[in-house]
Amino acid sequence: MVSDQVTYDAGQIHGRFGYLRKYLVERLCRDNRILSIGGWTTEIMKEVISKYILER
Repeated sequence: MVSDQVTYDAGQIHGRFGYLRKYLVERLCRDNRILSIGGWTTEIMKEVISKYILER
């Protein structure tokens, strides 16, 4: 995903400050990671629902 690359690059640019909670970069990296994990949940649910519909 593009957002993964952008937040990774931002963390690299800011170095150790990218890991400190008081900086915005850390929050964006953390939030992006959670969103990317949550995004897979949607795909899994679509697959589960489609299998359920096809079985009926």
